[in-house]
This record gives sequence, C-alpha cells and structure tokens, in this order.
Amino acid sequence: MSLSLTNSFVKIPATKALSAFGNSIISKRNISRTVPNHFFFGKKPEKFEVKRVEIPNATWKKGTPQKIPSGKIISYEPKDIFNMIKFTKGTLLSATTLVSTVSADGVANTAPFAFCNCICPNPPIISITVHKKPDGSLKDTQVNIDATKEFGVSIVSDWFLESAISTNANLPPEEDEFEKIGITKMPSSVIKAPLPAQSAVSFECKVVSSTTFTDENGNETSVVYNGQVVKIHANEEFYNNKTGEFDYEKFNLIARVDGHYSKINNIINVDFVK
Repeated sequence: MSLSLTNSFVKIPATKALSAFGNSIISKRNISRTVPNHFFFGKKPEKFEVKRVEIPNATWKKGTPQKIPSGKIISYEPKDIFNMIKFTKGTLLSATTLVSTVSADGVANTAPFAFCNCICPNPPIISITVHKKPDGSLKDTQVNIDATKEFGVSIVSDWFLESAISTNANLPPEEDEFEKIGITKMPSSVIKAPLPAQSAVSFECKVVSSTTFTDENGNETSVVYNGQVVKIHANEEFYNNKTGEFDYEKFNLIARVDGHYSKINNIINVDFVK
C-alpha cells in the first residue's frame, strides 16, 4: 500500500498589523517570531497561506521502518527535568483555549489554558488541569469551579489571540477579566459562566469528577477537573454539522507549543490506497 498526496492550496489575505499593545506583551511572553509557521506580534509577513500539503514521506510502505534520529537518547527521572511543565507543554501540542468560570458572587473569570483536552467522546468529557500559583495559593479558576462545579471551554483563533492570552493577567478576584481585557460576553445556555463571543467554538461543562495531585512532600500542586459537555456552540461559518467538517481555511486555529503560539497554516491529508 502507498499513500496518496493532496497539493491544492487556498491563499488567505494577511490581517492588518497589530497594535503596540501586542508588542508590549512580547517582552513578557516567549512568542516566536519565526515565519511562516508562527503567529507573532509586531512585524508580519505580507501574506499568509493555508495549504493542503504533501505528506512528508510519500513513498513509505507498511512494514518498512522509518527514520530513527541519529542523536543519543538520554533518559531522565521526572524530577531531573529542568522544568516539567515547560517540558510537557513543549512536546505535547495543544489548542489554545480559554476557560471561563464565575465566582459564587457572580464575578466572571476567564483564563488561557494549555492543559485542556477531550478525554472521552461518549459521554463527551473535557479535562482541564489547574495549577497552584507560584506562592502555593489557589487560582480564581479553581476557587470558582469548586464553588459552582462548572466551567466553559472556548477555542482561540487568530482574530482574538492578543486579548485571549492577555486574560492571563493576575487580577484580583473581584475584577471581571472579560470586561478588564475586552472579551465580549456571550450568555451560556446551561452553566452560569459567560463565554467569549469572539470564539468560533465553545463548550459548556458540568464537573463530574476531580482529582488532586501532590508533590513528593505531600504539597498539593494541581487539580484535574473532568467536565461533561452539556452544550456546544459552533459558528456556522466554520462548522457544518451536516457533514461534520470544519473549514480550517477560515478557522485559523492557534496551537500552543511551550510559550510559543503557532498558527495552523497547513493541512496534511493521508489517504490509504491500494
């Protein structure tokens, strides 16, 4: 068996240059300026293309061993890794998501999350991991979820990347991140927390279980919340439920690799043929 190729592409016009606000963030966050794969603040390429590209190894056949890197493999104990959070975020790519919650007093909160994924399709379960602050105190997200047993998850696209990642600001619990940063609120259907209107896809979740984790000294470091999806919101411009297909040439998804944000600019179709 061999693999067929797809090579059609669609050109997407570049967006306008971003404001000086974006440049101020660059000094605080490690955002790659590599082009064309990485989305960045400041100077941008004249055009941006979304391509359907050829698979990397078109002549490969089943049963044939593929390339093994020539470098030496060094094995580590987890405790010996320089920064475990950085290491996992640098290897396990994830979509950039916003998690929205509301406090017991009704104050809305939203924050970007890298440790967020669907862990079961039936029933649909989304898992998020909330870490403690560097000083060991609880983040507003954890306090809010513990109080309400619910949260929202929204997917980030390039048209609101700047405001989305700026919700990482360390604001006091009584301040509304949506209003402070400039994220437009969209009412949820089931949960109390609002959703970002800028997002093309959002999930409303009810917590079904949670697990806390501790370090070797018994100190709690993080908590994992598993939330069952009770409502999904998808913009018809990007998703067709009759076919189950997304229009990725419009979706402009942002992936996260460590502190870098990468704009998805190519799709690889792998079709097995005889």
